[in-house]
Amino acid sequence: MEDKLKKFKNAIESKPKYLVEQRVIMPIFSFDLNGEIDADSVTQRAMPLRKSNSESFKPDLVKNGYQTNYIKEIDTTLFADLNKIIEDKCRIAFKQNYKATDYWFVFYEEGGEIISHSHYNLKRYKMDATLEIYPLASAYYPLCSEKSSPIIFNSHVEGMPDVVVPIKKNTLLIFNANLYHYVPKSTESDLRLVYSCNLYARN
Repeated sequence: MEDKLKKFKNAIESKPKYLVEQRVIMPIFSFDLNGEIDADSVTQRAMPLRKSNSESFKPDLVKNGYQTNYIKEIDTTLFADLNKIIEDKCRIAFKQNYKATDYWFVFYEEGGEIISHSHYNLKRYKMDATLEIYPLASAYYPLCSEKSSPIIFNSHVEGMPDVVVPIKKNTLLIFNANLYHYVPKSTESDLRLVYSCNLYARN
């Protein structure tokens, strides 16, 4: 019975929850990870990585917040369970095996924001002579509230609005890494935490 429920849940989650148009329409997948990973445990493991805003790895991108360096340079096993779940969800969404290659946390409180950016800026690589696949990006939220700022995907198409995606605790978003996105300035004082990954296709 449990296997049937899992298959049913996977079937529902294999459909994109949002669509964003940036010259072409791109899917954004949303997965509820409740029952699959303990968000509070992820937060507890992440907290020792936090430093002051002035030590942020990318201060030009993360304003009034702290971004860690790539965690694989700190401990490759610290978040292996979470990476495995993210890789599994990528396979469900894109029908292709993916491997998490870069992963990091962003911590921010009141006034924190992330400037509009993409992770690969249309960089592509070839799986074979006929198929080109973009790398994927993901954002997982182990700590946030109903007041947390959404993640917004730029449409870059005249007359088309940006796509506003509300975030929820223990939710995972997966999207093509070339999609431009940003987080507007936070107005809440509580800490918010996001775990991001870049993933490459694997045979």
